[in-house]
Amino acid sequence: MKQVKKIEEKQKNNAKKSKIKKVKTTETNEIVKLFQILFVVILIFVFFVLITYLINNKDKNEEEKKETEIQYSEIMVGSIWSQKGNYYVLLGNSDDEYLPTIDIYISNYIKSLTEEDEEIGYYVSNLDTIFNKGYISEESNIFTDNHSEVRFKGLTLIFVKEGKIVEAYEGSDEILNYVKGLE
Repeated sequence: MKQVKKIEEKQKNNAKKSKIKKVKTTETNEIVKLFQILFVVILIFVFFVLITYLINNKDKNEEEKKETEIQYSEIMVGSIWSQKGNYYVLLGNSDDEYLPTIDIYISNYIKSLTEEDEEIGYYVSNLDTIFNKGYISEESNIFTDNHSEVRFKGLTLIFVKEGKIVEAYEGSDEILNYVKGLE
């Protein structure tokens, strides 16, 4: 009988140990699952932070590459008379083949002026823009006191002195002859 009791006690002890092992195993499995889930959540968070950083860094690089340049040399026809000082204004269509050549001549002339020379500005006005369309006509009307009546028929170079048009040259040949003489 003693042996039977010993066997029964061993069986009870083994049952208790297996219950303890089962409880420990279940708790351990739950803790492992918790850490796995936590690891996946942290991994997803890091992934999104990394993606956000890369996207924002890419935008900053593109912004740094694009230098903002304010265009002071291009004006609308309506603002020709509001500039200060004395200046040339070259008016023409963007597809005019002589526009770049004339632009180079005038730019070089302006750059060649010394400090002793009178300061002269230079502006370009594109007659193709919607804001300048109202100033295009079949017949030019340049020397008028009413600014709203000023009209240009094409490529034109004007010299403005103290807010008043004092010289005007129309057509590529006339303008090229004039600007070549500036040098």
